[in-house]
Amino acid sequence: MDIFGHISHNSAEIRARLTLKAANYLKELLPTSAEDVKREGKQWYLQTSLCDFEGFCVFLAGILDQVEILYPDKLKDYLQKFIQTHYGKYFQTQPAQPEPKPRKKPARKPAQ
Repeated sequence: MDIFGHISHNSAEIRARLTLKAANYLKELLPTSAEDVKREGKQWYLQTSLCDFEGFCVFLAGILDQVEILYPDKLKDYLQKFIQTHYGKYFQTQPAQPEPKPRKKPARKPAQ
């Protein structure tokens, strides 16, 4: 079982650089992750084995600017597809609407 509670016979080793905020949030949200979150110098890292990328992507969605995935590349690809699938509707641009044509002013009747 991984830190997100997912169970599988297959797993993938991941490594991500975290801000202090992300490290604290992860340890508070998932106390079982504390042993996988380590400080190296001034940086924080998560190195763990995941059975499924979905739980990690749900976590990342809220603090995406606080985490940098270092490996594997397939996690980066999964995250990109996850965001497109679950949040893509918020990023779709609407087709440009044509400018309304100016209305012609009615011709003035000459004064009598």
